[in-house]
Formats: sequence, C-alpha cells, structure tokens
Amino acid sequence: MLFIEKVMKEIWKPYADVYKDKLKEYSKYDEETLKDIIKKGIDNYKYPANTNQIVRMTSMISCGCPHWRGNHALGGCSFCDFFTQTFEVFILAEALKRKNVASYAEMVRYSFQVQRGEKVNPLPIEFITVFDTMNENEFGNIVFNELFSDPPLYNQEIRTLVCETRINSITEEAVLLWKSKARDDLVIESGIEVGNEWLRNHWLNKKITDVEMYQAWDIIHKAGCSVNSDILFGIPGITERQSIELFKYTYKKLTDSNSFVVSPLLCKGNDLQSNIIKHFSEDKEMIRIGVIKKELSGMPHILSLLTAFHELFTEDETLIKKLGLAQRHFSEYYSKIIYRFRKSEYYPLVDSIIQVLTNMCLTQNIDDLRDLYDKIIRTDFYHRYLEQLSLEYGMEQLNETLHIVAKKLSNVYSNEEGFKEFEKELSDFNFQY
Repeated sequence: MLFIEKVMKEIWKPYADVYKDKLKEYSKYDEETLKDIIKKGIDNYKYPANTNQIVRMTSMISCGCPHWRGNHALGGCSFCDFFTQTFEVFILAEALKRKNVASYAEMVRYSFQVQRGEKVNPLPIEFITVFDTMNENEFGNIVFNELFSDPPLYNQEIRTLVCETRINSITEEAVLLWKSKARDDLVIESGIEVGNEWLRNHWLNKKITDVEMYQAWDIIHKAGCSVNSDILFGIPGITERQSIELFKYTYKKLTDSNSFVVSPLLCKGNDLQSNIIKHFSEDKEMIRIGVIKKELSGMPHILSLLTAFHELFTEDETLIKKLGLAQRHFSEYYSKIIYRFRKSEYYPLVDSIIQVLTNMCLTQNIDDLRDLYDKIIRTDFYHRYLEQLSLEYGMEQLNETLHIVAKKLSNVYSNEEGFKEFEKELSDFNFQY
C-alpha cells in the first residue's frame, strides 16, 4: 500500500468506522423501509442551481464512488471529498443494493426525476452521471436499463450525452451502450488531474497509469466518441509556482484529449489539503517554502490562474479551444475568493479577473485576457503577488517540497516506517517539465 493511500485511510478512518457500523445496522432494515428513507434523503438534498442553457448536469444519488469506498476502508483520491454531505444516503443505498439491485436502480432514477421530472426537454448537452458511471458496482446494466426505461426521461433524443467515469472502468461494451443513447456524440469525462503519472498515483492516489489512460482513450475514439479530461489547478501540498508549471505541463501533455474541464483545488474537509491546513497552518517551515498561505486557506491565488492561462494561451492560442471550467467548482472558488477580498482595495481587480476568465471560456477568445493581464501586471496587487512567489519553492524543488510535506504528514497520520516507504517511492520521481 502506498504512503498516500495509508494517509487517506487515516483521514477517513472515523467515517469508515461509522460506515461499517451503519451498513450492518441498515442491512437489517426491510427493502421498503430503506427505499422510504432514501427517498426522503433525495427529496431533502439541496441540488445546485443550473443557469447554463447549453449544458445541464444531473448528478444522481448512488451508493458512492467505488474508489472511495474500497472495502469499507474509505480513502480514495487525496484532493476529493464529495461524500460527507450525503454520507448517510450512500450507506443506505449500498444496503439496498445488496438486498435488491432493481430497487437500488429505482432510487437512482428517482433522484433524476426529483431534479428534472419526466419527458424532459433536453438541452444541447445533457450530462447524466454518478461518480463512476461505467463501474458495475455503482451503475451496472440493471441501473442503466432502469434509467432509460419507459416512461422515457426525455421527450426526444439527447443530442450530446456526457457521463463521468474512472479510466479503468471504460470498456468497449460500456462505451457502445452509452453511445446508443446519444444522437450526435457521447462525451466520456474522466479525472486525469495531472499529466505526471507518479504524482497522479503516489500523491493524488488516483490509481490510474498512463498506459490505462491511453488505452481507454483509444477505446473511446475508436467508437467515434469524445474524451473530456478533468484536470486540477493546484494539488495538495505544493506551492503557487509549482501549481502554475504543473498545470501548464498537464494541459500541453494530454494532447489526445478532445477537451478539458479545469477545477481549482478546494478544501472540502476530509481531503488532504484541508488536513494540511488544519495541522500545519502555523508551521514555520511550511510557510517558508510556500505550501501554507493562511490568507488563501489552501486555494490557488486568482493571479496564479490568470498567469497560467495567459502564459499557456499566448504561447499557443489554439489550446483555448479545448478549455472548459468546472462550473460548480469555480462557482465555489469565486465565492470564496470574493469573500476573501470583499473589503480589499484589490476587489475591483479580482472581480475583473473573474469576469474575464468566465467570458474567455465561453468565447474561446483571449483578447480580453491579454488586455487585463497587461493592466494587472502594472498594479501593486500583482507586485505583491510576485514578491510572494519569489520566496516560494519552484518546480526544481518539487521533490524536496513533497519530502517535507510527507514527513510532517507521517508524524500525524502514519509513522516513521511509513515515511521511509515514501522516501523509496520518491526516489522513482524524476519530473521533467
């Protein structure tokens, strides 16, 4: 077991213990009781508002991400926590699935109907998903058939259908099954996060190799479908300078992906970054190297986003054609950034950056980005940002950064033996960017 996997299991251990006990308890409930409780949970969940008139995302309730659940020793990706808000429903759904998969499938469909109704007028792009949509353990053929059974979800064919799944769940059979429900195109979205395999697996705990990634993309493309890759801006435990370079490297490396959805790193609670902030917010060494920036609470600086996009797209303007910004993640990020700068003299500049980044993604034009960047770099806001960056570790010290952070994590979550194992893992990391 990798060091990062051990750390994530320690972070999630209190929840894992509850999960195990609750699952045992709920397994004693009869089927109808479970369905009634799950329905109440679905009815009471506050679904995000959708203002986009082109793409509509409908995230359905399920038994939860199989990668996160493991064998009830919860863990999963180190940057991710989409689970605590609906934790109880996941356990109930798993208990129901074990009793009767058909009843579980009905609950998945019910969660769609609560959000959308029946015989819906589809938008140009319909994004219908759970966490790992092609994984038999979460969304098998029985669930698929229930979702698309009569009465139909939509009153006409879906033009472009999007679903999200893990790379290692993609098979030719699953792709063709989902493709049968799209008139024009099926887009399969998967979290790649970073272009470097070592970081993806030894630091983000994705368990996805480059070979698996390219094999899955080949299956998708041969079926005449499209690849959409989730990538992160910022990963846990690194600096702003490192985040900028890693993002640009990732965007340029993954050239076989038809498009990208970029998400800023956010602190959700049981993710690694939240726990780094929690345990080391006053740590002088972590502050010195630039991993801890207390005023930003673990999020990337908005000037880092502006800088990275400007450098990337002025180098090759065609790259913007693949850009998408994760609507829900950026909405949360912008809200937190606005709150952070709400009383600052720099608020108008922050607001301008948000508007330009939003419009840039819609128009796929970088003229406003260029103009704003030329204006921003003359401000005190930018000069202070550069001063901060100059003190941080850069990519040439990425190994050392990871070594420092892992050592401190081992003191909290693991042990000295675990850190020694990480040092062996780190000896294989040679990142050329």
